[in-house]
Amino acid sequence: MGEYHSITVTERLLSSESFSDKKDTLQVYQEKLADLDKDFFNLINTVIVDKGESGEIVDAMLQKTHLLTIKNKNLIEQLEQQINMSVKAFEQQVEDIKEQSLTITYKDTLSP
Repeated sequence: MGEYHSITVTERLLSSESFSDKKDTLQVYQEKLADLDKDFFNLINTVIVDKGESGEIVDAMLQKTHLLTIKNKNLIEQLEQQINMSVKAFEQQVEDIKEQSLTITYKDTLSP
């Protein structure tokens, strides 16, 4: 009478693929946000500075605007890093799903 044996193997069911196009799509929106920020701060400078306005309130507004510009630039840079990390994590999750463990159980048969 034969004995039962099992073997477990990991098989790739689907081929690898790149999702860099998702990164490109997300970066388009990131660039649009950066452009909108530039437009907004250029508008503020046009309204305040180019009109020759001065005084404590104007100086405070310019200082706040400058700080907000720096903060927004940092956020845009963080967004770019987050996009890169998210796409890499997504690609890894997809790759993990494409591999499956298979366990094969068989019985030895005795040869006559």
